Amino acid sequence: MFGMSTDVMMSLLRHLLTFVGGLIVAKGWMSADVMAQLSGALVTIAGALFASFFHAQSNGIIPTLSTTSNMIGATNVGSGTSAQ
Repeated sequence: MFGMSTDVMMSLLRHLLTFVGGLIVAKGWMSADVMAQLSGALVTIAGALFASFFHAQSNGIIPTLSTTSNMIGATNVGSGTSAQ
């Protein structure tokens, strides 16, 4: 997804949650304990979603971006004929 590996995306998510969580705790909107639990839950859920998505994509259940663009270029949607 966007040319980044799952590890890089999860690392960016963790850093973003740390930054936003720090701001929320500093403002006093949430305690540090609750923010740590919420961040952990979000990272866990995001990891499960990414793993499911990439697993489904590798098994052909979800088309990849390259196959989708090939399908778009192969048909002429307006007239219902092939663009060969």
